[in-house]
Amino acid sequence: RARNTGTSPHGNLGGGALSSERNSSVSSLKIESGSLPLEKSTGAATRTQQSLAKVIPAQGGPSRGSPSPPGNDVYGNAAREIQYQQMQDAFLAEGMDVQAVESAQLSFGGLEEKEWPGIWPKPYSHPFPSVRLVVFPLDGGQFGKDSTLARSFTQVGKEVFQCLAFAGYQVYMNPRSSYHASVFYLSHPNDVRVDPASSGGGELFKNGQLAVPNENALEKELNLTRAELEGTPCFTLKIDRVVLTREGTLLVLFQDASVSAETPGFNTVDALRRDLRLTFPGAPAQQPVPLVHCTLLRVLAPATDFPPDTKNQISNICAKWTKKLHGMEYIIDRAWLVHEKKFSSLEGDKETLLLSP
Repeated sequence: RARNTGTSPHGNLGGGALSSERNSSVSSLKIESGSLPLEKSTGAATRTQQSLAKVIPAQGGPSRGSPSPPGNDVYGNAAREIQYQQMQDAFLAEGMDVQAVESAQLSFGGLEEKEWPGIWPKPYSHPFPSVRLVVFPLDGGQFGKDSTLARSFTQVGKEVFQCLAFAGYQVYMNPRSSYHASVFYLSHPNDVRVDPASSGGGELFKNGQLAVPNENALEKELNLTRAELEGTPCFTLKIDRVVLTREGTLLVLFQDASVSAETPGFNTVDALRRDLRLTFPGAPAQQPVPLVHCTLLRVLAPATDFPPDTKNQISNICAKWTKKLHGMEYIIDRAWLVHEKKFSSLEGDKETLLLSP
């Protein structure tokens, strides 16, 4: 790819290095009008991934890198549309995934107090900076139009929050400053990697302790990520719908309105994720593909299914806001490389990386 040779502005970190299922078989999946050969880890696919695999069949071919998610490399607007519809339908048909909500409770504090300061995301137990990811910030920034959309997201969250609170549920609302779409995990809280640029992900333990990347590894990680982002043109996400999932997360779901010039048949976000996967072959298998989503809130307690009236009210709120927001555009011109300190909060060190104009 052509690379933008200019330097991107730095966020909180200054200009230097950031501070403070390996068994596989060769396979590839047809991706809309193109195909991407990648190495595919063995392992059970989720029900949604299995459904996607039926629609987008596997084909043989050469390979490089590791897949995401395990056993299924699925990208593109068509794949996203299938998964989004399945998420929406599953909530109405099956209600809350109690086990998933109980699991989410482990990442939050304040559930017992039920008073100020309320519910809060817990710090990771891993040594900092074990959790590192690339995201698109969606708080609106300095752009008037995008700022208006971010305010709409907050209003959606408030309406669903009120409905859930009336039914007796405890909910964590993401602050607007943490609105984002996850692009790629360099090191995941459930799958820590010390050096994702190496094929094995680096040596995880050192002297019996969980290792952390040294300054050289972090600088290499930053430079490689910057090169990928600066080689990616600015593009536009379009809002597809608003859903509450069975796992208790209220999401704004996006489609990518662009087409990658360098990778025919791919949208820009898919081409970027593909390139990051190939640049970081030792990155975690668990990645957010094919979703492009922003989390507005999480239902945390009690881990009991929603009453029918509450479920219908939430569905109606989501349908109302889907009608209002569908097709509205969000300009993506930058990303953050985040060294995250607390669960799904974006709290931590950030490096701003500009996309190519």
